[in-house]
Amino acid sequence: MDAVNFSHPWNGTEDHFKIHNQFFTTIRRHNPKKYVKGRSIGINYRERPVKVCIIRKVVTSNLPGIPESVFLLDTGYNKIDSIDIFAKMYHMTPAAIQSIFFDIVYFETDYCIMSRNAKVKQLCLSFS
Repeated sequence: MDAVNFSHPWNGTEDHFKIHNQFFTTIRRHNPKKYVKGRSIGINYRERPVKVCIIRKVVTSNLPGIPESVFLLDTGYNKIDSIDIFAKMYHMTPAAIQSIFFDIVYFETDYCIMSRNAKVKQLCLSFS
């Protein structure tokens, strides 16, 4: 199963951030083979499995086309700061990164894989 790895607790703290919600998003470089509506995909934090989600929606856009509200909810930063962060992550200038397409991936929690030392307990729903 493909997985999406989070190495930073976007829009939160180590103990609780967006991936601990039932619904959350990620903005990733466009990948139509990986990000497909209806597909199950693993969610990892720092390479450790956290849960499995269903992709409910995928919207493809360049960074300037993404509304500021999406950046605020996804990264916790405004649009300008988010574009700068993406430029640093992909080792590009802010001007160059704006021409690349990204996918806004909308996830819904399917079920969780909780580690023994998990600090946060979460209600996990199953759709099966």
